[in-house]
Amino acid sequence: MVFNGRIRRLVADEIDLDIFAGELAAVEDFDKCWELIRLNYAKFGFSQIELHGNQIKQDGAGSSSWYVQIDFHGRGHIRLFRNPDAKQPGASALLFIDCLARHLGPKLDEFAQFNTPRAEPVNFEAMAPARITLITE
Repeated sequence: MVFNGRIRRLVADEIDLDIFAGELAAVEDFDKCWELIRLNYAKFGFSQIELHGNQIKQDGAGSSSWYVQIDFHGRGHIRLFRNPDAKQPGASALLFIDCLARHLGPKLDEFAQFNTPRAEPVNFEAMAPARITLITE
């Protein structure tokens, strides 16, 4: 068994992540987006998730050991909690974090454009990209 099955697990996680990214691109509202994230975060080794935007959504029971927060500059943030005894490899968690950092911000922008009346148009391309912060306690 090469690397105790880790290569196979990482390939499977990549496939799951590609499916997740495609489904995330297709969701049309905040609630469906949340439901998709809620159904998938545990696959990548996270024990709890919080999404803070116009609404606050939370699922799972996390540990106080560490979490990652992805800020979407003025649009909210997401926190992903991981227990120290998580069974999924860290690489899987990192892939999920990267996917959310790249794809969730534009989705939140899309939802805001359709749901929030604005007096002036917003240039989302000029906004800073997502910022990822690792918090250990």
